[in-house]
Amino acid sequence: MSNDARAPHDSFSRHVSLFTMATTMWTAFFLAGLPSKYFLDWSFSAQLWLIVILPTILLFLICRARVRGMSSGNALGVACLTAFCFTAPFFAYDWFYLGLHKGLGWSFLRSHWFLAAFYLTPWVALPLQAVSALRARKPSD
Repeated sequence: MSNDARAPHDSFSRHVSLFTMATTMWTAFFLAGLPSKYFLDWSFSAQLWLIVILPTILLFLICRARVRGMSSGNALGVACLTAFCFTAPFFAYDWFYLGLHKGLGWSFLRSHWFLAAFYLTPWVALPLQAVSALRARKPSD
């Protein structure tokens, strides 16, 4: 079955798979961050590289694998869906942990700027990756 003609249950299982990957990734970061006041004890460069840049690269690779072989109409949508399926749960989990449980409210977006930055970077990187993959597939004129 082609990537463009998936059965509805296959689509649902792909959504569940993305949500599971996002939850697993967030849990790993959560556990890694506990000894360091949820990464506040880390240096600026460690926060930038390990919380923003490397996870964005990982999502970039996940998206690349997902858009391979798709039509141009689907690739951009898949990139945006992948960004959403990661950033929405990450934001929700961080909001519950930092905003509600730790009592930071919305100020966690300022104190944990590196988390807020990661909520945005996939929305730039993944659609750009999809567009780049589509351009690479088109024959040169």
